[in-house]
Amino acid sequence: MPSGLGVFKQTGVVMNWGEFTVVEATDSDTNALLSLRDDAARWLLARGIDQWRVGEIPYSWERGGDYFVFVLWHGEDRVGTVTILWDDPVIWGEQHVSAGYVHNLIVARSFGGQGLGLGLLQWAEDYVAESGRSLARLDCGAWSRRLRDLYESVGYRWVRDQQYPWLEPDLALALYEKVLRDDDRTT
Repeated sequence: MPSGLGVFKQTGVVMNWGEFTVVEATDSDTNALLSLRDDAARWLLARGIDQWRVGEIPYSWERGGDYFVFVLWHGEDRVGTVTILWDDPVIWGEQHVSAGYVHNLIVARSFGGQGLGLGLLQWAEDYVAESGRSLARLDCGAWSRRLRDLYESVGYRWVRDQQYPWLEPDLALALYEKVLRDDDRTT
């Protein structure tokens, strides 16, 4: 896994890591990021993983409110994205501990296997910690043992599996959280 990610700045370049840069998305990135998500959905579906649907707008983008979409650039190409929310009552319900919610983490398949996904996740965790929050939370399909194992291997703790009325009746999400810093508020 790449090291050195996590240089958080309030303005301009959010992260510069060798050939890769993370910046906050603008409206001009929308179509490219939706295309990146559709490519990821096709790839997952071809492997029998029903995580996302082609043409679907990410839930985190539809909800409005306090969320930030970031783009991972390689030169002139958008090769990844991650969205961070400051609350997520639809998935997590009301929470008493302030957290950052990581959604829509995608790396282009042409860059797969290089540790960029884990690097981007680490960057998102650092971004959340720099905001003063002590927890990162995320979700994945409860049926996705591979993703669950991955998140657990990098320190996420399983909280619960949860079904939602807007998902197909037999589908559930696995909810995970990770303590980013020692803080009395996490108890």
